[in-house]
Amino acid sequence: MPADAPKPLGRGSTGRTVPENLTEQLAMTEVRWAPGGRVLTKVPMTDPRWEAEDGWVEMQHIVNGVNIYYVRNTIAGAVDDFKFQ
Repeated sequence: MPADAPKPLGRGSTGRTVPENLTEQLAMTEVRWAPGGRVLTKVPMTDPRWEAEDGWVEMQHIVNGVNIYYVRNTIAGAVDDFKFQ
């Protein structure tokens, strides 16, 4: 990954993180390089590692049909918990 790619905080994971095929592997690499996508406004942040009141939101980024969720801090810009949905 590029040196300027966001580094996940490493607070753990809540889902499947190992790709099942090359398409998933490439999609995860792309999302981790440049996290984008959309905020999932109807998904409440209930995990104490990423609390909504601290600025955390659930994100969805779809690449070539591969659905990847992660959390982003809207205040600090931090990212974490990348997983396949």
